[in-house]
This record gives sequence, C-alpha cells and structure tokens, in this order.
Amino acid sequence: MGPIVSRGAARGSVGDVDLEVEFRDGVSLRRQLEDALRVAIRSGRLPPGSVLPPSRDLAEQLGVSRGVVVDSYAQLATEGYLSARRGSGTCVAATAASGRPPARRQLSRPQTYRYELRPGTADFHAFPRAAWKAALVRALRELPDSRLTYADHRGVPELRNALAGYLARARGVVVDPEHVVVCCAASQALTVLWHVLRKRGGRRVAVEDPGWRWQRYTAEAARLEAVPMWACTSCTATAPRTRRPLRRSSSASPSRASRTWSRPSVSSPKRSADPAPLPRVVLTARTAPP
Repeated sequence: MGPIVSRGAARGSVGDVDLEVEFRDGVSLRRQLEDALRVAIRSGRLPPGSVLPPSRDLAEQLGVSRGVVVDSYAQLATEGYLSARRGSGTCVAATAASGRPPARRQLSRPQTYRYELRPGTADFHAFPRAAWKAALVRALRELPDSRLTYADHRGVPELRNALAGYLARARGVVVDPEHVVVCCAASQALTVLWHVLRKRGGRRVAVEDPGWRWQRYTAEAARLEAVPMWACTSCTATAPRTRRPLRRSSSASPSRASRTWSRPSVSSPKRSADPAPLPRVVLTARTAPP
C-alpha cells in the first residue's frame, strides 16, 4: 500500500494520452493511479498495444515516487490490463481481464456505381494529374513566403490575368482582369450575383427548366423569385450545354427573347431615372485556362 498524502491534480502523458490524476485525501497514491490507468484502458483512450512510459518518467511527471508507479504497473499487470516484458517495456495488454475496450468505428467507403449519370459531374478519369502536379510544384517553388497567407478575396492576380486572357481567346469576351472575381464554385458565384441584382432593384430571375436546381435555390435564398425561362423577368441565368446535360438546345427566337428580358425598363415611384444597368456576367465551365 502506497503512502496516503494530500495532493492536488497531477498531469502526465502516456503516449498521446494526457493522463490527469486528481489525488484526493485519504486514498493511497498507488490506488488512485491504478484507477486512472484502468479507466483510460477500459474507455479505449489507451488501446491495446499502447506503450506506457518508463516508471521513472511517469513518476517525475506526476510528482510521485517511482515506487508508486512500479506498484501500479505491477497490480494492473496482475489484473491483465498491462503486459510487461523485459527489454520491451510495459504496454496495454491485447485483451483486458475485466473487459475489452470498445471497438472503434471504421468509416466505410462510399458506394460506387458502374455508370455515373448525375448532372454536373466531370470526367475525373481525364483529369491531367501530371500537368496539375507539375504546375503545383512550380507554383510552390516560385511562391514567396509572404504569399502563404490569405489572398485577395477576388482571387490572386495571376489567376485573374489568366482567366481574362482565356475569356478573350476562347469565349470572345473582352474583360479587364480587375473586373474578374474568382469564386470557389458556381453556387457561390450565383449567390454573389443574386445579391448584387437584389441590391440594384432586381426582384425576379429566370432559370432554365429543366436545369440545375441550385440556380433556383440560390436565387430564392437571395429573396429573388425564380421563374421558368419563358416568363418575363429582370435577368436570365443559363448554364453552358457542356456543363449541364439537362439544358435544352434553344432556337434563335428564345435566345433573342432571353436577351430582351435581361434589358428591362424599370421605373421607381421615388425616382424617375432608370436604374444602373445590370452587370454582364460570364460563368465559365472550365476550372483553369488550358
């Protein structure tokens, strides 16, 4: 039986587990240390095979004599919680005599399908891994340390310059890089756009039907009324055919009608002047220029 003394809380580390023992009056130090280790083993905090620190090290951490730790290890080994081998130290036994630690739940891999027909899913097999890795390594090698922090919320200048060049070359859209804003996804870009339209007086927005459901969700979240493509609205939202398989091929007449819808003549009872023109926005389907 170890000494009975009055102490406060003591803290020590057993592997990666922070072991805190609240030493109380009237109870031997050895029994309190045994209880703390026993609870850690039963709860699974110390799984089977965990190596315990040498008795001298743990005694120094807890501020107790080495004999207290040696006796605690010996008692737990007798009960089957610990396994001690000469030259290998003391570790948690594979099977505790008073119970097995709860099994840790393993996450299963998501279910896969032979054919992926969901809209908006890219062909990941065609992803240019080698080119992407080479570009990433080159960028990290040339990137100054000062750039390893939060970037401009509109996107880094190099990417915005590259996107402006790509839009002019591949889409025929001439845009100043200063007016390019990089978003994390199409849903964020639409959310930003809808709030701008709402602030400028927009109340209704046309979305493709059938089409990408998040066009309607993001518009409604911005307190805009999402209506089918054929209704008269303040603005229209369409997605490239290559990105959303549900998009229907439109004839020239509906296309002209949609352009007409996006140029409304809005009057306000408080002011007679026409509101500021709505911004021209191009949503690209490519994640990076070629």
